Amino acid sequence: MYKINNDEIKLLISDVDGTLFEEARYGAIPSRDKKVLGDFISKGNYFMLNTGNLPFMMENLFINFVGKINNQTKYIIGSNGNIIKNYLTGDVTTNMNFDNQTLKTIVDVCKKNNWQYDITGENGEVWYFSETSFLEMYVEVTKADRKHFFLLDEEMLSNINNSPKVTLQNTKGTSNEEVERQFKESGINVEIVWWNDHGLDLMPGRIDKFLGIKKIVEIINKEEGKNLTLNNVVYFGDQHNDKEVFKNLKYAIAMDNAIDEIKELAYEITDSVNDGGVWRYMEKIKVN
Repeated sequence: MYKINNDEIKLLISDVDGTLFEEARYGAIPSRDKKVLGDFISKGNYFMLNTGNLPFMMENLFINFVGKINNQTKYIIGSNGNIIKNYLTGDVTTNMNFDNQTLKTIVDVCKKNNWQYDITGENGEVWYFSETSFLEMYVEVTKADRKHFFLLDEEMLSNINNSPKVTLQNTKGTSNEEVERQFKESGINVEIVWWNDHGLDLMPGRIDKFLGIKKIVEIINKEEGKNLTLNNVVYFGDQHNDKEVFKNLKYAIAMDNAIDEIKELAYEITDSVNDGGVWRYMEKIKVN
């Protein structure tokens, strides 16, 4: 059993970059960490990722974590709460999408400023890039099938009718305030989620990682006949896009390498990503 105060922890949800791994450096997982996670899952508890990345990107990494995916590890929350995928069935749920005209306006703003961008295709199964360098980097980092990756052209853009997310990879040279002003003045309705000082996600409405957590608790309770509450959830994170979780979830644990804003909101602070902070904390709350 795992407990914080008098609440039994039955669902472990974690960010990826900066929390489980250094950003975009997905390597081997120490056997000690696998054992801690295996012990947690073996007691009928749930483990999943909650990431700005897409489910197909994380699948190989996730299998590296958990081995064979089972009922306790079948879900992932992607696209900052906007996509939930069941790896066992392949079912994908998206909450909100950009339409084609909005996408074209976003692309126009990006091109005007020479910002690198990428567009998530419908259901998060296809990824379109504005530049080859970022496409090749993510193929290499994720080890995902190349069928998911495309270099965007005008014909492709015209055929994307639904997109749950657009990402700007690097806005260096432009202040955050100026980036936000330009999208506001473009006349489109977007929510901007910064995940570092120069990278951001454009979302088609008020979607965030905390809403994804609320949704997955509802899904588990409905599909598995459970009676989970948010107080049965522990979350680990470190960056701007985790903020709504830290504002709203009781047991939100910050990594020691987290930004100050997240640390100030955290229930507790654990060790850094390089020191296995997630797994050390889980060992600390294990009671038998």
